[in-house]
This record gives sequence, structure tokens and C-alpha cells, in this order.
Amino acid sequence: MGQTTKLRGKKLTLGFKSQTSVPAPKVSAPPVSNVAEPVAKNVNRESVSDSAADHDRKPAKKTFRDYRTMRGDLKDRILTNMVNALALDETGQLPVFFRQDRIMPAKIGLFHDLIQRFPNFNDRKALKAALVPFFRDLAYIRSIIEEEQRFDLDLNPVEGELGEITQSHKEDARKELDFKLKNIKKRMQKKNSAVPD
Repeated sequence: MGQTTKLRGKKLTLGFKSQTSVPAPKVSAPPVSNVAEPVAKNVNRESVSDSAADHDRKPAKKTFRDYRTMRGDLKDRILTNMVNALALDETGQLPVFFRQDRIMPAKIGLFHDLIQRFPNFNDRKALKAALVPFFRDLAYIRSIIEEEQRFDLDLNPVEGELGEITQSHKEDARKELDFKLKNIKKRMQKKNSAVPD
């Protein structure tokens, strides 16, 4: 028979039958001692040796997110779409430029280099559609702002006009970043104001 549960005043019936009964795992709690550990009051921390103080309490390490890395789910989706568009078997066959964690600025004409490297690709539109989210992501925009040079498919720095990031490129990237961050902030405010207390 089904299992019945009350959910905010409404009766909810789950209509499934268990084929086999699985015994619940036995969880053993750690032994409890009735003896309380002595607590020192008004201890002067300076008098305690360094090793004892370090053992008592270590400062929490803050981990900072590298804003030049792409979200994992977005990157996986982009790489999967690229593999499909280029008619490859796996993401390991993609150039290093796309597989690395830290996003770098692409050389001008990278799309054509990609087509030359993989001449048997399926669909030009599908490849462009797969690349658009990569190049519009905040991580890529930040890479344009922070770097002075662009990179090819093998992560080699590119010299000349195709590898130079001009001041106008940086200004355009800053404007785009500001625009995207303002939109994100508006969406978050709208989302937070829509949630009732």
C-alpha cells in the first residue's frame, strides 16, 4: 500500500510499493562520557606555548574564488556542445584553451583556427552556438580586462595584431562587465523582494 504523509494540512499519498525490504543501517554513536572535561577560566593566551595555542585553535583559512574560472555546470555544457559540433568522441580531444580551468583571452580569429584544426566538424552554426556562452561569460570578460595578450588554441601567447588587447578592448570589456553585474544585481534584488518573510 501507499505511504501517507501530511504536508501543510494536505494529505499526500505516495503510491508505490516496496519490492524488497532493506534493513536500516546500524549507526553507532560515539561513547558518551559522564565526566566533564575541565575548562580553564581566564587563561592568559600569551602564557601558553605557541604549539599548544596552535593546537587549541587554528585560524580559519579563507578560500577565495578565482573569478576567472567558469562555473562547472556551464563549462561542462559548453564543452559537450563543442564536442558534438566538432564530431569528437570526448572532451579530452578539445584544445587546451577550452579545457583549462583559468580562462584566458582568445586570439582574434580563434574560430577559424578551430575549424582548420577539426576539418570534419558537423555544423558551423552549432559550433558558434556552443562558443557564444564561453565568450560572453564573466570569466572571459574579466580575462580581457586583466591580461595584456591573447592566446591561441595551445595556450601560446600570440604576437602582433591578432594577440594584442588594446585599450578600447579593455574599455568595452569593462562596460560589458558593469552592465552584466548591474543586471545580476537587479535580478537578485527582484528575487529577494519577491520572497515573502
